[in-house]
Amino acid sequence: MNIDPHGTDTYLWLEDIDGDDALAWVHEKNADAEKALTRSARFAAIESDIKDVLDSDAKIPGVGKIGEHFYNFWRDGEHARGYWRRTTWDSYLTPDTEWETVLDLDALNAQ
Repeated sequence: MNIDPHGTDTYLWLEDIDGDDALAWVHEKNADAEKALTRSARFAAIESDIKDVLDSDAKIPGVGKIGEHFYNFWRDGEHARGYWRRTTWDSYLTPDTEWETVLDLDALNAQ
């Protein structure tokens, strides 16, 4: 809190969270923070490491059961938007799970 000599909170206008002035102030502060955080070499290294993990095929696919099949939404380096796929429980338990593509969002986007 920032109090002026008259005892008034000089940031009281931020209480109007949907107000134009408050939103402009927040956007300005967010832009400053983003610049400070993203220009370092450490940020670039962390971003690259995270992208490598997200694009990797070496992930355990989490599944949800619908009817007789187990469904998974998968994204990797070749599928930026991802795709829905399904398999059987017996296949899921094997090292080489056989997946059937249900909806390929990258292919759909290409069309």
